[in-house]
Amino acid sequence: MPAEKIPRRSTLLARYTSLIDKDLPRAATSRSDAQPRWPVHLNHCFGRIILDHICARPWKEVIEPPAVRNMTPGQLEQAVQVGEGILSGKVDLERLNRESLQMRAKSRTGHERKSKVDERMKHAIHVGSESPTRSHPATSIGTATTEIQEADRLPLDPDQVQGRPSPRETRKTIRDYFCRK
Repeated sequence: MPAEKIPRRSTLLARYTSLIDKDLPRAATSRSDAQPRWPVHLNHCFGRIILDHICARPWKEVIEPPAVRNMTPGQLEQAVQVGEGILSGKVDLERLNRESLQMRAKSRTGHERKSKVDERMKHAIHVGSESPTRSHPATSIGTATTEIQEADRLPLDPDQVQGRPSPRETRKTIRDYFCRK
């Protein structure tokens, strides 16, 4: 579409935010007939799916966050068109969601991108795993003498730790990274 036919950025932005924040979540929760199945219902999920589709990869690799401030008018127009297509049933939301998730899985397996949780867990070490009585670091995971410390710190000797909670109280599990308390 020629530049003079593209609506003003403010008009596109208003329609995009309305689609993402109101129209699409409302259609999903009311189970609109526009889609045979609504795989998502939260606004940020619709944003991820639409933006990943128009960028043809995880959107943060193309658009600086926050997307609503940094999208070009052309990107906004494409996002509105995709959102309207989902709302009208002309665009298959399940297919776009599947493609988005596949793009993100591929980017995580490569060296170019890691999630924040992956980075935090990569830097975690188990204290006491280098003990001469243990033959393999994995054997110390379930013991009471392990703690997770940041990788840039020196490991603490559990016998020298005084006034700290027991290792069992401070040990982090994968659930601690994903579940809110």
